[in-house]
Amino acid sequence: MENNKQELNKARKKEQKQREKRERKLEKRRYKQALREEHRYGTDEKIRWDRLDNTAHLFPVIAGEDMSNVYRIFVILNEEVDKRMLQ
Repeated sequence: MENNKQELNKARKKEQKQREKRERKLEKRRYKQALREEHRYGTDEKIRWDRLDNTAHLFPVIAGEDMSNVYRIFVILNEEVDKRMLQ
């Protein structure tokens, strides 16, 4: 009788651990999806983020703090820029 209770408790604990593992995995999947899909500010338009390649991960480590880097970004604006706001 005591052996059956122990086995039953063991089975319940194992089942609980499996359930918790599935829940953590599902939450992790939801989190990753949320990071990939964001909305552009003020609109319902979604922004999709792509993963960085290996160079993007390695460059900060290789470069170190003493290297000053210049980053250039090319954009095409949909609206005219208000020059007074930039002052």
